[in-house]
Amino acid sequence: MYRVLSRARAAWPFIRGSGAIGVGSFVRLSALVFAVSAFALVQGNSAGRGADLASLTRLINAGRVQSVEILYVPPTVVRAVNMTPDGLRKGYRYKIIIQDFAGSKASLELASALGRTEVHETGESADVTFGVVFRVTGGSVREVYMDGFGRLGLIDGSAVSFKGKLYEWLHDMTAPLK
Repeated sequence: MYRVLSRARAAWPFIRGSGAIGVGSFVRLSALVFAVSAFALVQGNSAGRGADLASLTRLINAGRVQSVEILYVPPTVVRAVNMTPDGLRKGYRYKIIIQDFAGSKASLELASALGRTEVHETGESADVTFGVVFRVTGGSVREVYMDGFGRLGLIDGSAVSFKGKLYEWLHDMTAPLK
């Protein structure tokens, strides 16, 4: 039934049905491996997005973020469809560019806001109205997008929920534009 390469035969004798492991044991072992993998995946994803914000904070504190762009569409703008990150990049109403970001007051405030924001991976899509594009030394780009309520968004393309101070920082930075 299975075609197994010769090197795999010794390592995986139960695939060929050699009787080295019974079907019941195989099913229990498979269920255990699946459960452990699923738990690690869930824990890793939740912690992974938080780690993304922590890595952004470290980049800011190390002075490796050259500039930050804040993209914004105010709630007064009527839209027929939900705004995606690509849509926001193409159709923002306001764009705030902070050059010479390293060591600025804005960098200290943003690092503090990121450090006081929790994120959890979610499958929910967001109607984004805020975008923060980090231009990092070496040419890499990191992106954080958030809805107008500060609850849902994306970090580097992964859907997340937010809780914390990042929304307040974005709201304060764009307050004069409303």
